[in-house]
Amino acid sequence: MTATVAPQPELAAPVQYDPLRLLPIAANLLPQEVTEARRGKKLRIAIGGVVAGAVVLTACWYVYARSNTGSAQDGLTNAQQQMTSLQHEQTKYAPLVKAQSASKTIEGQLRQVMASDVQWWQLMPQLRAAAPAGVTLQTVTASMSIGVGASAGSGGPIASVPGVTSKDAVGAVTIVGTAPD
Repeated sequence: MTATVAPQPELAAPVQYDPLRLLPIAANLLPQEVTEARRGKKLRIAIGGVVAGAVVLTACWYVYARSNTGSAQDGLTNAQQQMTSLQHEQTKYAPLVKAQSASKTIEGQLRQVMASDVQWWQLMPQLRAAAPAGVTLQTVTASMSIGVGASAGSGGPIASVPGVTSKDAVGAVTIVGTAPD
């Protein structure tokens, strides 16, 4: 192992004394209580600033919430006024609503009453289609006898239809027409 030795620097020129020059010597001669008091004061100022900032932020939040509550209250008041005006306007249409309700009631009753009626609009095209060529229908008479045969209990023939009794009958259709033959 070899060691190298660095050459010694030459001594610089002697420093000349300058009476106005500040010496880089510092010493803290303050007592420790004074230093801690200063730190405590800075800490109290910082904590006071944080508390003051929190108070300001809380006040801003309160003002913002209060203004939004006021806006929502105004919206509610407007909606209630609009609802009241629409309810007053609705009373103008009460007779129409009543008539529509009565119409629906009548339609329901008609469906019940006409449940056993002959549906002519369906029967006539079927009869015309079933008629042989050259046959012209003059009159068609139909009647439904739902429940009539069971209450009569006679079991006799209906009109002049052979093999059909009142227990089996649903209705009767009488067709009058002309044919060339």
